[in-house]
Amino acid sequence: PLVRARLVELASEVPRLVVVGATSSGHEGIALSASLHPDVIIVDVMVSDVSGVALIAAVKAGQPAVIVLALTDIQIPGLERHYVEAGAHAVFV
Repeated sequence: PLVRARLVELASEVPRLVVVGATSSGHEGIALSASLHPDVIIVDVMVSDVSGVALIAAVKAGQPAVIVLALTDIQIPGLERHYVEAGAHAVFV
């Protein structure tokens, strides 16, 4: 919750950037993305209810043009590649 709140706060300070939603679960994120059609989604790939790869793939399946930025604090060799293959444009560790 602290990271999400800080990201929303930082994004809100950027001119021409509008935060249209924030959720605490992957399933909520998929549904919110489908209803709001954002241009960019920042995904915490460590959500507890769905894998980060599945979350990114589901969002991209419904919105192929959306830009997905993945956040993770886990450094496992090769894991970032799975997020990119699922459709993430960038992975931040």
